[in-house]
Amino acid sequence: MALQLRTVTVKQLSQTENEEQEWVFLQELTCGLQIDRPRIVLNCNGIRTLGESSLHLLLCCLEEAMKRNGDVRLSSVPVPVRAVMEAHGVDRLFKMFENDADAVKSFQRLPIFAIPQSLTEPLTLPVKEASTELAVEPEEDAA
Repeated sequence: MALQLRTVTVKQLSQTENEEQEWVFLQELTCGLQIDRPRIVLNCNGIRTLGESSLHLLLCCLEEAMKRNGDVRLSSVPVPVRAVMEAHGVDRLFKMFENDADAVKSFQRLPIFAIPQSLTEPLTLPVKEASTELAVEPEEDAA
């Protein structure tokens, strides 16, 4: 079984000042998603604060990737931004990594279901025979 390595796109997500900048970023990202199963890493190092519109932008990026059976991962997320994401419950939707290299590598790992069966061996555990001895009381003669 030959494994096909797919391209991982790394984009720098910078602090946006208004919704128009966010819209432009999303349009640029969407133009690059014309492939099946897009894999995107958004480097969040340039973000200092995360407002509702920026959270919406992250969710829109994820939505566009998922429409094409892809995924978005985040790298270099500052602590204050992570805290805002946790407060809104958005942190559970994204896998986050310390740097771009780790995020890119995470796309290259094989999921367990993708391992060919010929490479897997059935798991056999030694079975200890259970004792089947029963304690039987001797019968008393009625005579």
